[in-house]
Amino acid sequence: MENELVSGILGDGGAAMDRFVRQQILSRFNNYILDPLEDASIVPIEEQHLIISTDSFIVDPPFFPNTSIGELSVAGTVNDILASGGIPKYLTLSLIISEGFPVIDLERILNDIKNLADKIPLKIIAGDTKTFNVGGQKPFIFINTTGVGVPIISFEYNFPVSNARIGDVIIVTGQIGSHALAVLSAREGLGFESRVFSDTAALADLIIPFVHLYYPYIHCMRDPSRGGLSGVLIDIATASNVDIEIQYNQIPIQNEVSFGCEMLGLEPIDLVNEGKMVLVVDGTTADDMLGFLRRHPLGKDSCIIGCISERHLNGRVLLDRNGGKSRLFKPERPGIPRLC
Repeated sequence: MENELVSGILGDGGAAMDRFVRQQILSRFNNYILDPLEDASIVPIEEQHLIISTDSFIVDPPFFPNTSIGELSVAGTVNDILASGGIPKYLTLSLIISEGFPVIDLERILNDIKNLADKIPLKIIAGDTKTFNVGGQKPFIFINTTGVGVPIISFEYNFPVSNARIGDVIIVTGQIGSHALAVLSAREGLGFESRVFSDTAALADLIIPFVHLYYPYIHCMRDPSRGGLSGVLIDIATASNVDIEIQYNQIPIQNEVSFGCEMLGLEPIDLVNEGKMVLVVDGTTADDMLGFLRRHPLGKDSCIIGCISERHLNGRVLLDRNGGKSRLFKPERPGIPRLC
């Protein structure tokens, strides 16, 4: 429409964003690398393959319980590379900073970026800085990153969302929903800051050895950030044409997160996570995998939450909550403001 304006919900991981990506992006730029819409793209360069992902981070406030937008910008991109079977190697870093942003806060954010990049390890290889005037509004910072990696095993093991199989089980590597509630609490002054912390973490130390050990039995991996756990499960079910059955009481959720979500009318499985991975794995080896994950600090709360039950055209996610099953759908408008 000639006078239609862009809505903020286009970037929030719901059904409107899905339509926008398919109608406006894939209709113009479709190709075999982009079309699968994985967390990262597998790019052939002569006889080698690179795994590339890009992301932009808009967080208000830029500091929140446990971490900052700086650490988040590294961890979020690293986890997308990992989800597509890659070892993160390089990162570009672009900063968009409003005039009046405190230099001491900028330095703290840059230190957070450096500390996590050094730990992974990851080299910052290119970047850009832009400043602009916000006209009296509260100063803020946006960060854009592009991650480049190489396959952990080979490009053939990239664990796409279309690869779920009957008999597989679903593992989530820890408690969900804490990042979203921590940021929302810091933004709105809800009082959860001392009890609920962002789960922001780069999962390289957990996922790379996990893939080395179990890669023949891992079928899908996905980072449950925008759209949350429910959005990831719907993507897997739809792409693989399968039914996924989930037991709600097996999903790991911190008690304070459950309480906060109930108070605010939110659903933990819909909330953004920044330090978790959803794994679809062969059911015959799932217990061994779970034991491996739980021995690592970043996977100590890992749980099997459901299974792939049967083939189904277009796929469904069926949530069993206290004995009553309901089908999950992506909301048209997510119930919480942007948090990543």
